[in-house]
Amino acid sequence: MKVLLISSNTADEPYAVFPLGVGVVARSLIEAGHEIRILDCLMMEQTLESVVNDFSPDIIGVGIRNIDNVNFLDPVFYLDDAVRLVQKLRAISQVPIFLGGAGFSLMPEKILDYTGADYGVAGAGEHAVLEMLDTIDSGLSSKRIFHACGTDGGVGRCHYDRRISEFHLKETGILPVQTKRGCPKKCVYCSYPLLEGRQVYCRDTVETIEELRFLQREFAPETIYFTDSIFNDVDGKYLELLEAIVRYELNISWSAFFTPENFDRASVELMKRSGIKNVELGMDACSDATLRGLGKDYDFNTVVSSCELFRSASIPVSSSCIAGGPGENHHTMSEGIKNLSRLDWVSNFVFMGIRILPGAAIERIALAQGVLAPGTDLLKPVFYLSPEIDDQELFEGLSEGFRGVKHVVFPPQSRNEELKFFRKLQARAGGNP
Repeated sequence: MKVLLISSNTADEPYAVFPLGVGVVARSLIEAGHEIRILDCLMMEQTLESVVNDFSPDIIGVGIRNIDNVNFLDPVFYLDDAVRLVQKLRAISQVPIFLGGAGFSLMPEKILDYTGADYGVAGAGEHAVLEMLDTIDSGLSSKRIFHACGTDGGVGRCHYDRRISEFHLKETGILPVQTKRGCPKKCVYCSYPLLEGRQVYCRDTVETIEELRFLQREFAPETIYFTDSIFNDVDGKYLELLEAIVRYELNISWSAFFTPENFDRASVELMKRSGIKNVELGMDACSDATLRGLGKDYDFNTVVSSCELFRSASIPVSSSCIAGGPGENHHTMSEGIKNLSRLDWVSNFVFMGIRILPGAAIERIALAQGVLAPGTDLLKPVFYLSPEIDDQELFEGLSEGFRGVKHVVFPPQSRNEELKFFRKLQARAGGNP
């Protein structure tokens, strides 16, 4: 089949993101003998009509990265853009349209109905998409949504389309690599266990090294971003990869998202020798009570210890926190402001509220506390805020508490351009603002 894959994401704040999921599906399709073309809506070189007419696809796939921007203070709903995209495709072509991607996989049935597309691939798509195409081609399909089975046998490799890769390199200097799937953590807000499962599956280290060598040879990215939900897995497989990077003398610069646990001087030194540029730390809350409320299994002293280890190794750190989660009150707000203010070497972005996703623990908490009414449609953004503190008091308290604190940004949208610039600078140079 001829398959047109469209990455529908147009959000470029804090920076444009390479469509890794679309690339993984594309590679699977190519290896199965299908002819593919990829369209990234962040870099529209041709009109949609000209792309469809030139390629004449047998089926069109639309990747949905996010449902919304998960920002209580400045909400943006992205699915209406997907609806318009599907409508435009319907006007141009009569071929079937399927949806996929991380955003779609959170509420596949609802989003399929909302957009009017024909089929959907939920979860890791590289094998499920092949099942879907075979079923459609047989003419026997009565299924609308094809679900990935667990991890479908591992972590698929990505097809790095040259045009798209070069566009993103020009924009950010970053190309992504995924080394594992799954997350065993029990954070109340998180969608990763829903998308990837709780068991961690790691790619073969040699395979990852080969992919890194390929990217280095073909594109020479300024930064490799490891897109794992948590890079520093509890079993320490990430250390095996870093040791291989050092052993094979890859000489790359890289970054990743970390949970603030299980670090020591030896692991931090290895991160430094393997080329780490900066750490994105999942601090998530800034007091022991609110960390417990989010389902975290570490305390704030652990956060501070990790940040001090990185500072001692001259590794820049950025982080983000959620205010208003379970257990937030006037006392925890004041404590959190003090805790963040003293971490003056860590760039921190503070958000209010938790986007409630179906199936996540925060949905059950919100229902039990009366924050969420039974039967509420969660397709459009609905947020949890602690009933122990008034929303306006929380906003005013945070605004006043962080006034003049240069390393803390609240609310994030108040400094969107600065944040966007900082992320690009961080990717290219690795420095704190």
